[in-house]
Amino acid sequence: MPPMTRPAPLKIGEDAAGRALVPLHVHPRSRRAGPTGLHGGSLKLHLKNPPTGGRANAEAVQLLAELLGIPRNRVELVRGFRSRDKLVAVAGLSAEEVGKILAARLDEGKNG
Repeated sequence: MPPMTRPAPLKIGEDAAGRALVPLHVHPRSRRAGPTGLHGGSLKLHLKNPPTGGRANAEAVQLLAELLGIPRNRVELVRGFRSRDKLVAVAGLSAEEVGKILAARLDEGKNG
């Protein structure tokens, strides 16, 4: 049996404006919405909405804002409008702060 490997850590960067850049891997049309772990350095999110009319994108942005405890208008989808792999910019928090918050939220999900 091969040894178990750990998922790649969440790779959060910053843009020139100082916004944290969070990579997402989304699964639309899920039964429940929420974070489910990591996927190749991205935060894996399950979404209830289908990927039509921008509904899944809007849900992904709203869900990330809720996870971070910040207003929705501080979170912006910057890449991946028609893809499962997305990049979201978060204003007002550093990459380090975002990483700590999301790590804590993922740990809550495992333990709770």
